[in-house]
Amino acid sequence: MDAFVKGLSIVPIYGIVRKYAEIKVLLRKNGTPMHDEFDLIIGVTALANRFTLVTDNERDFRYIPDLKIENRFERK
Repeated sequence: MDAFVKGLSIVPIYGIVRKYAEIKVLLRKNGTPMHDEFDLIIGVTALANRFTLVTDNERDFRYIPDLKIENRFERK
C-alpha cells in the first residue's frame, strides 16, 4: 500500500468550482443531470486538469462534454 500511495499526487479541487457550476447547469439544461455529486466533482476535476479519467464507471461520466475516459477494466 505504501508503494501505491507514494506514486499518487493530490490534485486540489478548489480551482474547479466555476467549471463545476457550468457543467452542472449544462447537464441539467440538457436533461442529463448527474445524481452523484462526487462523480461530478471527479469528472470536472479531470476535465479541468486535462486528465484522462480511468474508470470502470463510464456510464456516470458519459455526459460531461470533452471528458476523456479510459476503461482499463472493461468486462467482456
